[in-house]
Amino acid sequence: MPLPLSRLAEIVAFLRGRYASFERFLPRDLSTYQGLRKALQSLLSFYEGEGLPLAVKRDIDALLSEEAAERGSFDPLTLPLSSLPKTAYWKGDIRRVASDAIVFSVNPSLEGSLVPGDTSLEAQIQAAVGPSFKESLRALKDAGKSQEKPLGTACVLPSRNIPSSKLIAVTVPKVEVRVTERDEKALRQAYWNALSAAEMHHLRSVAFSSLATGGNRYPYREAARIASDAVEIYHSRHEKAPIVVFVLPDEKQYDYYEELLR
Repeated sequence: MPLPLSRLAEIVAFLRGRYASFERFLPRDLSTYQGLRKALQSLLSFYEGEGLPLAVKRDIDALLSEEAAERGSFDPLTLPLSSLPKTAYWKGDIRRVASDAIVFSVNPSLEGSLVPGDTSLEAQIQAAVGPSFKESLRALKDAGKSQEKPLGTACVLPSRNIPSSKLIAVTVPKVEVRVTERDEKALRQAYWNALSAAEMHHLRSVAFSSLATGGNRYPYREAARIASDAVEIYHSRHEKAPIVVFVLPDEKQYDYYEELLR
């Protein structure tokens, strides 16, 4: 049963009181379900990772679980394997993939997305998973000795409200003027460490987004080459490595991987 409009309005009102200084980021019309849903997504961008009442988190989870059911799920193990062993590729929404884990980029500060309307994959996953996403990141920060994680670090997080069983967040380089040797090394390390973390957790399948592209400005074609190369080398050295599925959101990125893997 959908979350009642009145309850959604109560949750938005609660968060508006908590984050009153961010009122300018909210949609003007808060009388409709759609407007309230957009407001909730914006307000959760500012959530620090603690302090939400259990009843509020429960109802937000119910709403997000319903949205996940509407998106549907996709079993990546039904895909034909590519020219690389234990590797496949698919065009679609990674939030729909029912793999043991999905792998995506995060910033080294582990803050999550802080910008309302952010269209990055990290922000999309944060919005789909709900409050537990930033709670998990906060727990990692609180347990760490430094404020930032080194590039290439892979962190395994619990998943919620999407089909994947786990989340693997990896810190990746941000290209400034051109790709440097340091950038390439860090991106290779991100893929390697993500696969190592998956293997340590006995995961059979992992779905990778195109790491470090988009807002991090790594060129898509070069990123695809590094990704396929890193996965091929890892599989050649680790017999129990998980099956890898590269999940691409659009035709252009899909074509880059098809060139390498068909």
